[in-house]
Amino acid sequence: MKRPFDLNIPSIEHYPVTKVLTRSDLTTSQLVLPRRPVEEHILPYMNAQSRTRLNADRRENIWVVDDELRTEHLLTLVDREHRFSIISWSHVLRTRNLEEGQTLRLGWMNDKLHFLVDGGEEDGGDDVADKGDGGDEGKRKCGSSEDVDQPPQKKAKQDEGENY
Repeated sequence: MKRPFDLNIPSIEHYPVTKVLTRSDLTTSQLVLPRRPVEEHILPYMNAQSRTRLNADRRENIWVVDDELRTEHLLTLVDREHRFSIISWSHVLRTRNLEEGQTLRLGWMNDKLHFLVDGGEEDGGDDVADKGDGGDEGKRKCGSSEDVDQPPQKKAKQDEGENY
């Protein structure tokens, strides 16, 4: 089934970084991203404070937004020597039925890293997996009025009872 056109998802030009998913992206808790596209299309749009922390600490907590499912995940961007990684990626994997060879498109918008799955037969709605393992910590529905800097533990309590 083709994904219906959604006027609320930005045009594809807003997602300049592409990543073909590998087996390790799906079996470990990190998503490995090539260095050059992140340096060219993500870092210049991050706020100065986040870039400074990333340069100093080699890591920065960021919100990662699944634009198809309308969920957000608090994950960590890590600057490795020849690449970048998003650790705690397993939080995203619990909500999506992603497969090796699928392409993610990523872009930095509104101080968050947004992504969607490029092409394929996914419609976004059938990919939600209810694992029942408490994986909602650090996750929220997009468009909520919650403060971005709110700790995940406090936020998770507020989200109890919400359906994802």
